[in-house]
Amino acid sequence: MDVFPERLVFTYRSAPSSPPAVGEVVSGTLGGGYLRTIVGVSELAPNRYELITENAQLVDYFADVHFRAVFEPSEAVWDLGDGVGTRSDALGSGVKLVQSDIVEGCSAKYDLLDLKGDFSPIFELEVDIGFWDGLKEFRFVVGGNLDLELKMLPKGGAPSIECQEEWLLERFEREFTSTFAVGFVPVAVTHTITPKGSLSITGEIDVPSVELTGTGNINFSAGAVYEDGSWDAISDASRSGDVTFEVDSEGEVSLKGKLAAGLNYLAKIYDTAGPEMFIGPYVEPSATSSLCEWNTQLEVGLELEIGAKAEVPIIDYTLVSWSTSFKPLSGVFFMNSGTWPWCSDAGMEDPCSAFTDCDSCTASAGEACGWCGGSCISESRSGECGGDFTTSRSACVDCSGFGDCGSCLGNGYCGWCPGMGCVNDATDAAASCGGGYQTLSCD
Repeated sequence: MDVFPERLVFTYRSAPSSPPAVGEVVSGTLGGGYLRTIVGVSELAPNRYELITENAQLVDYFADVHFRAVFEPSEAVWDLGDGVGTRSDALGSGVKLVQSDIVEGCSAKYDLLDLKGDFSPIFELEVDIGFWDGLKEFRFVVGGNLDLELKMLPKGGAPSIECQEEWLLERFEREFTSTFAVGFVPVAVTHTITPKGSLSITGEIDVPSVELTGTGNINFSAGAVYEDGSWDAISDASRSGDVTFEVDSEGEVSLKGKLAAGLNYLAKIYDTAGPEMFIGPYVEPSATSSLCEWNTQLEVGLELEIGAKAEVPIIDYTLVSWSTSFKPLSGVFFMNSGTWPWCSDAGMEDPCSAFTDCDSCTASAGEACGWCGGSCISESRSGECGGDFTTSRSACVDCSGFGDCGSCLGNGYCGWCPGMGCVNDATDAAASCGGGYQTLSCD
């Protein structure tokens, strides 16, 4: 047989005992499946008939039936080459929704920009038709596992960053048809997936190197049910995720990115339009750093748009077009903060401040301390002190109290410098005195 949009051609091996007739409903799985009412018949040749048809309803074909079908795409479904829309693992049934090379404009601004979006789908369809009630329930659900990752390593020397990309990858559209039997009647459902998403990044960076990564996982099921004459949305979702942030030195950093790696989904029952959904998972990491302190947060969310097309209402002509949109998951999911390792006090009081004089400060055991302008501070903070940071006990002796050369040289840590007076041997003043510095005798 041959299947066309508004006609079918049947060819029999021998004369049929009951040729096709006007008013009959016929179905099959060829050409994505068909469910048609015959409105005209012509014999093209012996045993060959052309049937003029129009789309029928399930209630025309089934008087009393209740079936539920679950479709989990087989391994071969996604084995269609490399790139977006292909299988994302070796054994499961996942499909890639995004990859880094589709955002070339943004990638040029980064030493590394890594995008990942994987979807392992499950589809469910349930129909209940009663002998007296007609269509009692129609339910469709899309679910599965969504994994997203956005990793950003901006190029050095780029203090301000702004980048936006959007995509609808029709060239990576993937379609597969599931067929099953209800009694002796074949039913065909065609599933079509088209990746759709966006990327946005903004930031101000005052350090040579920054790396920010956000990961999110969403497990969900969502769809719609027609029952008691009206449509209702159904959804259930949970999420997990993490964010990592690294900088190579102290400085001001503000960086935020959002990856939405979603898809358009359309189901056709037989060869007519049916339920459709937009599934929009996203991961949004952000981070700030100011000298010692850093803060990170992560949003992991899911946006859904669900609709039942009524171009050709295969289920029941009384159904009307219906759609809704909502967010079963949104908002900040994860927050963290801390102090960078180079701030050794970790936000606490400097442990060296417990020593109140130079001698005890420089003699401290278990702490790397030094004397600076009348205070004892951690050696990691020596840069705050300029050239006056002292770690030697000998440098702690105050020689300024000796008013003449004789008394000055009487202290083993002091020396006499003409024009400067008595100074400590370990100080910069002693070093700058040059050849006139006296430590053994007075001239």
